[in-house]
Amino acid sequence: MIKDYFENIFDSFIELKGDRKSGEDEAVPGGLAYIDGHKFIVIGFQKLVSADNIKYPEPEGYRKSIRLMSLAETFNKPVLTFIDIPETNNSFSFEKQRMLNPTVNALEYMLNLKVPIISAIMSMDNSLLTLDLCASDRIISHNGASFKFYTIEHNSSENKDSIKKINISSDELVKMNIVDKLVEYLPDDVKSSRKLWREVILNELNDLIKISNKALVEQRFNKLQKRFISLKRSIVN
Repeated sequence: MIKDYFENIFDSFIELKGDRKSGEDEAVPGGLAYIDGHKFIVIGFQKLVSADNIKYPEPEGYRKSIRLMSLAETFNKPVLTFIDIPETNNSFSFEKQRMLNPTVNALEYMLNLKVPIISAIMSMDNSLLTLDLCASDRIISHNGASFKFYTIEHNSSENKDSIKKINISSDELVKMNIVDKLVEYLPDDVKSSRKLWREVILNELNDLIKISNKALVEQRFNKLQKRFISLKRSIVN
């Protein structure tokens, strides 16, 4: 779970709950965190699995993420997003439609945020939603992680459409300039993994704090546009 990463990576973490409208979404934990004296606003997006239920971020979770990002901008603190959403079920069109506006609102707010944003992808088996939630200045992933995309192909001879699954590795995403840094996956060595993640986060932050707020937003938009073009080319080819 995302909170396990928070406990392992940060010196301390203070959780902030609720969207100030309808309640708390356990799939989107967040709050204040510290690394070597640096204060961050941290937001997690995760898939929760119980015995009889699978839960993804809900509208209140996305509203909560906007509340936390607003807090970060008010106090001029960088934002860290931690994402752990494995492959999603693409068959529930009603559910996707219901979540469209809350997701877009959160990403639009993220794109325009005037503080540095770093996204950490924690899962080794990711969906397109994982990258959709990375409207950030820097994207960090585990080495060897995979990303699954779905595209619709039309078979002219049979006159019907089919869904094609495409796998792209984190190493390929680095070559495409979509992922910026890779961290070695060390599931059995918490201490070393903690050190690697802390180092890469602080290194990326040190680069980002040298950039003006206006330039940050401009570069973020450019990065998202280039990512869309790169992914489109990869899927088509």
